[in-house]
Amino acid sequence: LEFYYAATNGGKTKYPWGDEMHPDAVAVGPELQPVGQPPFDQTRHTPPIFGMCSGVAEWVDDQLRFSPVDQQQAYISALERNRFAIKGGSRKVILGNLLVTAEDRNPRTTEYSDRLEKFDGLGCRYARSARPRLKPEDFQTLLDK
Repeated sequence: LEFYYAATNGGKTKYPWGDEMHPDAVAVGPELQPVGQPPFDQTRHTPPIFGMCSGVAEWVDDQLRFSPVDQQQAYISALERNRFAIKGGSRKVILGNLLVTAEDRNPRTTEYSDRLEKFDGLGCRYARSARPRLKPEDFQTLLDK
């Protein structure tokens, strides 16, 4: 939820920069760029978050989920317990093709992979709260808002 929230400006836009694929996006990729490049790939926060849709795809703290009505849920969950979610890039991006396209960079889509796998187009991002979280209201979810 945190990646989705940041990459869509709190669910208000399709991409970090707005609702339409940026015209300069076709010139981005297939290799990594310095932090802060391309200049359009930043959120509307202050300070902005850079590279949510033009860098590598990112591990997120989530596992594959199944519906409780799935009759084989326990079996499937056992098979999938080491698979974790990846946001910010399609399978092509994860494998190292870092071109920015609407299809491959939709922040709402999720890929899954074994957590022990290593890919050229897969990384992680670390973040911390701007202030200490001490009260119950500091832990509201997107669904609460």
